[in-house]
Amino acid sequence: KRANQSKSEFLSHMSHDIRTPINGIMGMVEIIKKNLDDPERIKDCLEKIDKASHHLLSLINDVLDISRIESDMMTFTYMDVYLPSFMKDLYNSIQLRKPEGVEITLDACPDIIFNIDRNRLWQICMNLLTNAVKHTKKGSIWFGYTLEDEGKMVKFYVSDTGCGIPKDELDNIFARFVQLSDFEQGVGLGLAICKGLVLKMGGNISVISEEGFGSTFIFTLPMKRPNSWKN
Repeated sequence: KRANQSKSEFLSHMSHDIRTPINGIMGMVEIIKKNLDDPERIKDCLEKIDKASHHLLSLINDVLDISRIESDMMTFTYMDVYLPSFMKDLYNSIQLRKPEGVEITLDACPDIIFNIDRNRLWQICMNLLTNAVKHTKKGSIWFGYTLEDEGKMVKFYVSDTGCGIPKDELDNIFARFVQLSDFEQGVGLGLAICKGLVLKMGGNISVISEEGFGSTFIFTLPMKRPNSWKN
C-alpha cells in the first residue's frame, strides 16, 4: 500500500515537473511570435526556452535511467580512468554552479588509475555535488576519495554544511519515488539513481547527516570490476 501511494505521489510530482517546462516553452514561443521586431525580448525568451528544455531533458533522462536500473537493462562500459584528472574536471564543472558565499574544495587526490564506467561515475558524483549545491546556501562543500580495504575499494565522499536531513527522513533518502519535503525541485530520482548505479557496480552508498549541520554522502566501489560485467 505504501509503495503504491509513493508511486502515485511520484507520478503526480513528475506530471507537474513535465508540464512546468513545457508550459514555459509554449509561453515563450507565443511571446516571440508577438515580438518579432524586438531582438532583446526574443533573446531573453530563447534563453528561457533553452533552460526549460534542459530541465525537461534532465527529467526524462532520470526517468529512463531509473527504469533501466529497475528492469536490469542498464549497460556499463569500463575503461581506465585517471582519478586526479577526473576529479579536477568535476571540480571545474561544479564551480560553474557554485552559489555566492559557498566555497567548494577538492581534497588531495591519491594517484590512482581506476577501471570504471567513467560516464556512470561522473553521473553519481555530479548528482551528489549538485544535491550539495542545492541545499547549501552558505558555508562550504568538499569532496574527494581515499583507498580503503587494503586498496581493494575506492571510497568517494561529498560533504557540505547545508541544511542537513531530518532524522526521520534519513531512511528514505535513497528510496525510489520519494521526494523529501526539503527538496526544492525535481521528482526525487537523483539519489535513487545514485544508489542503483553504485549497487550495480558492486559498491555501497550511505549518508551521515544532521538537520541544520550538513550532510556527508559516501559511496565505495571495488577497484576490480564485478564478475557480472565482462565488457
